[in-house]
Amino acid sequence: MSITNLLYCEENLAFMNKMLSESIDVAYLYPPSSTKYLQDKKTTKLKSYIDWLQQRVQEVHRLLKPKGSIFIRCDWRSNSYIRCMLDNVFESSNFRGEIILPSTKEAGKQDSKPLFTNDTLWYYSKSDAFTHHNTKVGNIWTDIRTPETILERILAISTNEGALVFDPFLGENATPIVAEQMKRKWIVIDVHTSPLKVAEISLLKKFKSPSPFLTDMQTYDYDTLLLQNPFAFERWIIEKFGGIGNTKQQKDGGIDGEMEDGTPIQVKNTKSVERPEIDKFKSAIQHNKTTFERNKKAQKTAGIVIDAN
Repeated sequence: MSITNLLYCEENLAFMNKMLSESIDVAYLYPPSSTKYLQDKKTTKLKSYIDWLQQRVQEVHRLLKPKGSIFIRCDWRSNSYIRCMLDNVFESSNFRGEIILPSTKEAGKQDSKPLFTNDTLWYYSKSDAFTHHNTKVGNIWTDIRTPETILERILAISTNEGALVFDPFLGENATPIVAEQMKRKWIVIDVHTSPLKVAEISLLKKFKSPSPFLTDMQTYDYDTLLLQNPFAFERWIIEKFGGIGNTKQQKDGGIDGEMEDGTPIQVKNTKSVERPEIDKFKSAIQHNKTTFERNKKAQKTAGIVIDAN
């Protein structure tokens, strides 16, 4: 796949699997919050999140040109774990910097946070010969107040005009706007249609005559989805639903994924779900007593079952 200036609706790992190796110049990743994983006492939950993210970072590594770079934004809860993962994928010798950003995604109880927090932007290159321009902005970017300014600095540091910018999480709707302003090509992915439509409208509103671009919301044939690899279907439908899939394919305790608040999800690759299966799922979701009791007390959904009907 070699199309550029593209807004595409698909699970990002599936999309990246179809892209050509060494085809992008820079990647900007602002993945979903890890808050619920880091607040959970079970380390398997955190490992699931990091494994999920690492799969995507490994694909980004393959896609980057030899002189390319990756920037990945995270909060104070996950930055150390993500740094270790990046060292593993990109090698610590290709670590280029830690950029300090204002904290934006604050969640959880206020009294459980440190007194001072910030977001981190990790900067790695694919090799020792990488594109870098000395812009004299330093690594403390706490003066930044808009997502667009972050992207402007990233692209000024790491790319030239005509470079291809890749954003697999549609980072705050800024990437296509800034890339267009700075005469870069771009590919933006999101698993949900609504943010992509917002990006499309923003592009058309911002520029009277933007560079030609394609918006592909991608429709799926039911039979194709149903007959594909069950784990691929499971991962796709969970992310479409707004959750994160379990990286385990076996011995997952009947839990295939979770919503951002930790509510468990089970996917059935069948057209109907019978009562015995519901009873098993009800038993499985009670293994995480903290989440189950929290949802019960708040009279919220305790668990979600998705079938293929």
